[in-house]
Amino acid sequence: MLKWFKGLYPSTKALIVLLLILLSMMSSKWQVQLCLIAVTMILALLSGTLVKLIKLFFESLALIVIFLFVMQVFFIGYPDSHQIWWIIKFSQTGFNTATILACRIIAISLPIIWYFLVTSNSAIIQALDQTKLPKKVIFVLASTIQVVPQLMWQSNTINEAQQARGVETTGSIWQRIKTFVPMMGPLVLSSVEQNEEKVLTLQARGFSNPTPRTTLHHISKKRIDYLLDIMLGLILIIFVIWGGKIL
Repeated sequence: MLKWFKGLYPSTKALIVLLLILLSMMSSKWQVQLCLIAVTMILALLSGTLVKLIKLFFESLALIVIFLFVMQVFFIGYPDSHQIWWIIKFSQTGFNTATILACRIIAISLPIIWYFLVTSNSAIIQALDQTKLPKKVIFVLASTIQVVPQLMWQSNTINEAQQARGVETTGSIWQRIKTFVPMMGPLVLSSVEQNEEKVLTLQARGFSNPTPRTTLHHISKKRIDYLLDIMLGLILIIFVIWGGKIL
């Protein structure tokens, strides 16, 4: 199934993600958010990326969701807040708000993570190129998409180099923060330097040449892509018109 999902056109998968995000934003019920999360989990299970999806979520957003939930429930004041101890208080309104907020963040973030797990950067860039957007716009978007994998790869390289020199990179959270903060400067500077090198390389290869470019691997929409586009569009229209009653 992973091959089938990867074979879908990038814009078709983007429509799936967009539909899930819009439905999440349109609904104020935590039950709907859980249903959307379940749909994303099913998509990840069918595409063979469920384990990676959960792992990436816990590595990137889980702490943020927990922090926001705790702040909403125990620290932000509401009319029905009851003090527990010092500045810590509990509110049923805050708990309900925090539950909806946490579920919505998860329901929005999971489809985005899933999209990049089943769609390669090269496919996204090639699909953008076929939209006839200006080349400079495509370059900016491509650089933005690739910057996170580059930073992760460089961060791992620096970590391995520090471990080889005897620097402690594991342990408590405070120890990891002390190790991570000095890395930010070299990471950002090296990323900017690499983008400058890419610009020079592309110019040397005729980036500004107005003639059409050729590609080694060509991607195009298939019948299933058009069918899914129509179905997703109809579902979106239905929820936009009657979403208030359904959601």
